[in-house]
Amino acid sequence: MSVQRRGPAKSGCRTIQQRKLQPKPKFSAKHYQKPREGLKRIGIVKSNHSPSTKIMEDTAYKLTLSRYCKNIEADPIPLIKSALKQDVILFLRWNLDDSRSRKRTSIRQKFKHWRQLYRKYANQNWPDAWREEVNNYINGPLTEEYNLDITTNEKPVIKVEDVFLALHHHWVRDTSTFPDGRQLLQLAFLILICAYTAWKKSWEDKPIFRQAVPTPDGIRTSDNEPLRYHTFLYYIQRLGFMAGMMKILNPYNIRRGSGEVVDAVATQALLQQVMGHLDAGVFQAYINERVQCDVQAAFVGRPSTDTLFKSMTHMSRDIDPRQ
Repeated sequence: MSVQRRGPAKSGCRTIQQRKLQPKPKFSAKHYQKPREGLKRIGIVKSNHSPSTKIMEDTAYKLTLSRYCKNIEADPIPLIKSALKQDVILFLRWNLDDSRSRKRTSIRQKFKHWRQLYRKYANQNWPDAWREEVNNYINGPLTEEYNLDITTNEKPVIKVEDVFLALHHHWVRDTSTFPDGRQLLQLAFLILICAYTAWKKSWEDKPIFRQAVPTPDGIRTSDNEPLRYHTFLYYIQRLGFMAGMMKILNPYNIRRGSGEVVDAVATQALLQQVMGHLDAGVFQAYINERVQCDVQAAFVGRPSTDTLFKSMTHMSRDIDPRQ
């Protein structure tokens, strides 16, 4: 008895067909040689700096370089474009003579600003060999002659318990005065915003947080003027002091704490998205300088005391017990 093979049952589903691979295009040598001249004309590809970095460049030019050029009777732009390594060294020496600051990190920052301005106006990068020589001069003769301070300031990191402590003090124990009730509410909300989000430039057009201004009826919260950053900074630093924190409380402490938590549970790409960083290397400046693991326990193979380490590596370790 013959058995008739049935064909595939018809249904509403589309039959999946194997996609034919398209042959890869093959280009001749002329195809790649032709745009070479066009690429050559592009010149240096400049970094896509954030708005804050561009403001820093303008500030460095207006406040520092312009004063230096006035002092030596030189035109700033031609000086930058034609400067040699000895010109930069003289600029750094002038900064030390003109300022009371003796932090070596500050001088390195001045050198960084110079290179950024050079890249902007000379349309090329500062030579690597010169950069190394100037850095060696800063670390050697300049440090010895001016007795530069080579220590770095600690960057405190806040954990969630520190935020809760500050908010509890704010709502329960704080006796500080505010211009009106909205300013009191804004401070608590802004602390949470610092922990959970990255700031956006577009927020300036949406003044949810507004400045207290004088009116004929007294001081009250403005209807349209955004809260100034320095006002918020004053409120949050005062709160940290009143809560007994020995380190200065500021938004960056909270953001560093948020980054530390996300870094422990998320991918690098998600960390960049949360922190609003264009480059993965930016987060290196946010890493807690205090080691976050029990190295001794890991070496001898015993359980670590994570709770103790969290307390000892964050801002709450310096809380004044009298507060």
